[in-house]
Amino acid sequence: MTSDSKPQGEWYTTDCGRTQFVLPVRYQNIVHIGDGTFGTVIRVTDTETGKYVAIKKIFHPFQSEMHAKRTYQRLKQL
Repeated sequence: MTSDSKPQGEWYTTDCGRTQFVLPVRYQNIVHIGDGTFGTVIRVTDTETGKYVAIKKIFHPFQSEMHAKRTYQRLKQL
C-alpha cells in the first residue's frame, strides 16, 4: 500500500493497491482486505472510537443495469 496522503480539510487521498480512496482523517491504519470483480475492501481504524471499519469501494456501480442490481443487492445486505 502506498499512501499519497494529501490533507484536504478533514479528508485525505490514499492508494491501496490499484484503488484510490478518499477517507476522513479519523480513518487511519489502512489494511487491504481483498479485491473482487466489482470492488476492493479495506479495513481502517476509526481513531475516534478505536473500532475497525470495513470500507468497500465498488467499481462502476451503475455502468449497466446488471451492475446497478448487484450494487443494490450488496447495499441491502448491510
